[in-house]
Amino acid sequence: MADCCRFGSGFKYPVPWYCIPLNIYINLCLGLGMLLNGRLARTTEEIEKSLGVKVATVLDFLGRTPENTMLLGCCREMDFPVDCIPDKIVPCGPILRPAPPVEAVDPELSAWLGREPTVFVNLGTLSSYSEADAIEMAGALKILLQACPQKSDLADLQVLWKLRKDGDYSTERGSEIYSILGPEIDADRVRITKWVVPEPGAVLESGSVVCSVHHGGAGSYSDAVT
Repeated sequence: MADCCRFGSGFKYPVPWYCIPLNIYINLCLGLGMLLNGRLARTTEEIEKSLGVKVATVLDFLGRTPENTMLLGCCREMDFPVDCIPDKIVPCGPILRPAPPVEAVDPELSAWLGREPTVFVNLGTLSSYSEADAIEMAGALKILLQACPQKSDLADLQVLWKLRKDGDYSTERGSEIYSILGPEIDADRVRITKWVVPEPGAVLESGSVVCSVHHGGAGSYSDAVT
């Protein structure tokens, strides 16, 4: 098991020692990216103009405790271990906006989700698949579906795959993706779509999703665990 390396005021990094240089490099890149992020500065300026208030961003809190109480959309049980949390920083659990249920937004999808246990593959709005990546995912899904025990609740496991393409390629008959998942697509056991109308949180709350495959962002993670 990896040791916990301790830095600063109580922060623990559960990584082996040989990963520490890479961790430092990643944090330096993150800091530099934030400092040079013109979009953040422009957005902050626009909000301040429109609302007439001072907007605090993460850059305002580098190296110091905030003056006002801050509510964070996380909780200790779900985050990296930290020994010391300043009094004015309050982890209050995920902050998620309510979403209309699937049946109210897309009754047909709701009926499909209700048929069998479902794997929801959704890498968010910013991540996209090259054709090679999509083929790899199709192969992984094929392996998953073939591995489902025939005499179990997962025998007819189905997949809802939100596929945002990077490039122009097909998933239809004659494509390499179809050559992998064709039988499952024809049987409507695998649905590949570029967009899911109901919000991801609503899909997860439908009661049919047994596995959520996402890109690891805070929103997707919070949706999946709540």
